[in-house]
Amino acid sequence: LIAGVIYMVFVFTTSVGIMNVIAAIFVESTMSAAADMQFSKNEARLHDIQCWNRNVVTLIRLLAKESGLEIKGPLSERVDELSNLSLRSASIDAVVQSLEGRTALLELDVSAHDHRYLP
Repeated sequence: LIAGVIYMVFVFTTSVGIMNVIAAIFVESTMSAAADMQFSKNEARLHDIQCWNRNVVTLIRLLAKESGLEIKGPLSERVDELSNLSLRSASIDAVVQSLEGRTALLELDVSAHDHRYLP
């Protein structure tokens, strides 16, 4: 009788242990696949030239506007003025704190936690 109880406890414990290992393998493979998908998504965003152009132009326009230079039309027509533009720390702070600036930075994958360290 005692041997039977010990055997049943052994079989139960072994069965639960094996199922736990199988579940852990399944969870690990699922998490790995999710991480790979997220990495691929991030890589695609980093190589999206249109996203980069759009958001960098937004930031440049905001910085120029904050410094008193209103830019209409293509930036390439105002390269000389932009290259001579003098930026104050307060201007950068204002752009980073604006909704449009924060949105552009987030689109460029600059974490919201890093925004306070930018100026």
